[in-house]
Amino acid sequence: MSNNSEDPFANMDDFEPTLKKVSLDPDQRKHLAERSAELGFPSRQQPLEEKPVVDGRSLRRTGRVAQMNIKVTPEIKVEFFKQATGKPAGAFIEELLETYKRSQDI
Repeated sequence: MSNNSEDPFANMDDFEPTLKKVSLDPDQRKHLAERSAELGFPSRQQPLEEKPVVDGRSLRRTGRVAQMNIKVTPEIKVEFFKQATGKPAGAFIEELLETYKRSQDI
């Protein structure tokens, strides 16, 4: 490797550091966000006035934490999900078991 080229960092006399970021007060920040949205540049940040979005998964907690894998024929699988329409599979299995238990008491 030859040393024929000059070192680009040898002379740093014209180097100027970047300026510190300017802090905006809340009114300026709000005006800037509104104007940006008007021009089609919406902010990626969540607006301060709105409450954070609740993760829907926490609203559907059922206490079902154990997994159960079973093998069935394709026909049974189709029929199972057809009958369980609109319900989670775990809830439908619970209903099936309750119905089975009631039928055994007869």
